[in-house]
Amino acid sequence: KNSRTTLMMVLDQSWIITFRIHNASSKVETSLKFDIQLKSKPESLFYVDVAW
Repeated sequence: KNSRTTLMMVLDQSWIITFRIHNASSKVETSLKFDIQLKSKPESLFYVDVAW
């Protein structure tokens, strides 16, 4: 929200993904990096079954 460098995609069932393009440096460079982060996911997505 209110960011000029990050796109936040909000989907149904609690999915939130952010996308950002940056150069990872304070000086101007020609190489860019693409950063994707999973911010939120449905709790029912992962299931762990431990047999004792």
